[in-house]
Amino acid sequence: MIRPLPSRLGRAMPLWLVLLVALVALVAAGCDQNPPEVKPLVMTDLIAFKSQPDLVLNNFEGPERDGKGAWRWALGPQAAIYFQSDGAKDYVLLLEAFNPIPNQTVTLEINKTPVRTYAGLPVPSWLEHSISDLLVFRSKPGLNEITLRFAGWNGHGVTFAPGDNRPLALAVVSLLLYQRPPQ
Repeated sequence: MIRPLPSRLGRAMPLWLVLLVALVALVAAGCDQNPPEVKPLVMTDLIAFKSQPDLVLNNFEGPERDGKGAWRWALGPQAAIYFQSDGAKDYVLLLEAFNPIPNQTVTLEINKTPVRTYAGLPVPSWLEHSISDLLVFRSKPGLNEITLRFAGWNGHGVTFAPGDNRPLALAVVSLLLYQRPPQ
């Protein structure tokens, strides 16, 4: 499990922020007086956006917020993200999530192929990360699918929110998806 890096303010910096700062530093270090034309990097933030025509969510609740932060619930037994790609291209996926279910197992699949299994997940303090992962994967031309499969969810094997009848499985705190720039 990758942990967020501590900041000078005493709070942990989210992994996506560390990566963004590193990317900006690398770009700045490589710039000269006549930098080459760079196409904009398209990034999807699952927590911040409200609707996006080129992305479809299945079994994700809308964004929620409290004094500790923002999240989207992924619902059991599985939640999926669908997007189109105009060719086989490298994409970057950053996933940070809070697990509310003791010993939960979450399987991450890309286009029906399991690529990660997070097993025996702990239940940390509210919105602290049980999963913090960065993954680079190759898309296929056409429709692509990122799926999270859950062994347990609220009301199925465990009840952690008795007043809520939704099949809550995982609170996704950060999910960034973007096409990796050509190297």
